[in-house]
Amino acid sequence: MRIAIIGQQAFGKAVLDAFLARGDSVAGVFVAPDEPGSRPDALRAAAEEKGVPVVAVERYGAPEAIEALRRLEADIGIMAYVTAFVPQAFSRVPRHGTIQFHPSLLPLHRGPSSINWPIMLGRSRTGLSIFRPVEGLDEGPILLQKEVAIGPDDTVGSLYFDRIFPLGVTALLEATDLVVAGKAQERHQDESQATYEGWVRAAESRINWANHVEITVRLAQARRWDLRPDQGRGPRRSGRCERHKRHGPWPGRLHRGAALSLRGRQENTRRRGRNRPRDVAGNVVETSAPPGRVPSSFFRMVQLFMEPGG
Repeated sequence: MRIAIIGQQAFGKAVLDAFLARGDSVAGVFVAPDEPGSRPDALRAAAEEKGVPVVAVERYGAPEAIEALRRLEADIGIMAYVTAFVPQAFSRVPRHGTIQFHPSLLPLHRGPSSINWPIMLGRSRTGLSIFRPVEGLDEGPILLQKEVAIGPDDTVGSLYFDRIFPLGVTALLEATDLVVAGKAQERHQDESQATYEGWVRAAESRINWANHVEITVRLAQARRWDLRPDQGRGPRRSGRCERHKRHGPWPGRLHRGAALSLRGRQENTRRRGRNRPRDVAGNVVETSAPPGRVPSSFFRMVQLFMEPGG
């Protein structure tokens, strides 16, 4: 089987490794050009190391990109983490067409931040889809889907890297075999159930401290790629979050879920027109400080779960 991989970064590399490991022939890899001064793309670096031809493409609809794919004489195209638009003139070139990975249960959560939104919305389950790309964004017929549970401590990082990522690689292998063998069953997406959400950026993940603590936690979890459940979050509590700032060393280690106690914290009591010292205890919800103890020159903000009566 001759395969063309269109993708990028760690997921694209994992897909390349998986196909090569089982003896398939990867005819070529299509990647976006590296930005000047940026770290080399993981998929591109792996392909070059293994002697797989690499084609850097700025626009997949360009005649030279389509011709490059045609020259590979691929049996099937595999889109593994593609953020650029890929027209039908390109995706239909391989003998069996092209299939694509998307990290949600389509037609739910179409769009570029489909892992973040289920966490932000408090869903208990999400998953991945392997589908046929069409002109509409994430709208093509579905070939295969896999469900995963969203745990109460999951971040976008743990959900993706621990479950969706490895399951997506194996699902692409499974779907490829079904398509090439002529056994794949395609089903159209139910447009009445379709949702689309855009990028989760600063505006979408901005925390409103008047919200319930559970909403605050979900926002923090949905934007942290670097935190996983084993790093801890501390116990959940019904209540509110407070924002605390401090110059100088914090009395404890600043990592998410750590217990922290601040003695003599100044509380701004505007009604009385004065500040009132009080003790504060709780668990860290979110911090931009590095792990460990923070030097006196370092100024950061930490948010706390408040202990009952804190």
